[in-house]
Amino acid sequence: MSPFANNHALSGDRQPYRSINITGDYRLIYEQYDEDTVRLIDIDTHSNLY
Repeated sequence: MSPFANNHALSGDRQPYRSINITGDYRLIYEQYDEDTVRLIDIDTHSNLY
Protein backbone atom coordinates (compact mmCIF):
# COMPACT_ATOMS: atom_id res chain seq x y z
CA MET A 1 0.00 0.00 0.00
CA SER A 2 1.21 3.48 -0.80
CA PRO A 3 2.59 5.43 2.18
CA PHE A 4 0.33 8.28 1.06
CA ALA A 5 -2.67 6.16 2.09
CA ASN A 6 -1.63 6.69 5.74
CA ASN A 7 -2.89 3.27 6.80
CA HIS A 8 -3.19 3.42 10.60
CA ALA A 9 -4.98 1.92 13.58
CA LEU A 10 -7.76 3.94 15.20
CA SER A 11 -8.15 4.42 18.94
CA GLY A 12 -10.90 4.86 21.50
CA ASP A 13 -14.30 3.44 20.55
CA ARG A 14 -12.96 2.70 17.05
CA GLN A 15 -10.00 0.69 18.36
CA PRO A 16 -10.55 -2.53 16.37
CA TYR A 17 -10.64 -0.54 13.12
CA ARG A 18 -8.08 0.95 10.75
CA SER A 19 -8.27 3.96 8.42
CA ILE A 20 -6.74 4.84 5.06
CA ASN A 21 -6.86 8.03 3.00
CA ILE A 22 -8.71 7.55 -0.28
CA THR A 23 -8.36 11.13 -1.53
CA GLY A 24 -7.43 14.41 0.10
CA ASP A 25 -10.40 14.41 2.50
CA TYR A 26 -12.07 11.01 2.05
CA ARG A 27 -11.30 8.17 4.46
CA LEU A 28 -12.10 4.46 4.42
CA ILE A 29 -12.55 2.74 7.77
CA TYR A 30 -12.15 -1.03 7.83
CA GLU A 31 -11.55 -4.00 10.10
CA GLN A 32 -8.86 -6.49 9.10
CA TYR A 33 -9.53 -10.11 10.05
CA ASP A 34 -6.45 -11.67 8.46
CA GLU A 35 -4.05 -10.99 5.60
CA ASP A 36 -6.73 -11.63 2.94
CA THR A 37 -9.98 -10.61 4.65
CA VAL A 38 -11.28 -7.16 5.57
CA ARG A 39 -14.70 -5.76 6.41
CA LEU A 40 -15.48 -2.26 5.13
CA ILE A 41 -17.05 -0.15 7.87
CA ASP A 42 -17.51 3.34 6.42
CA ILE A 43 -16.41 5.75 3.69
CA ASP A 44 -16.87 9.49 4.13
CA THR A 45 -15.04 12.77 4.60
CA HIS A 46 -12.75 13.17 7.58
CA SER A 47 -15.04 15.74 9.22
CA ASN A 48 -18.12 13.50 8.90
CA LEU A 49 -16.35 10.45 10.32
CA TYR A 50 -14.57 11.98 13.33
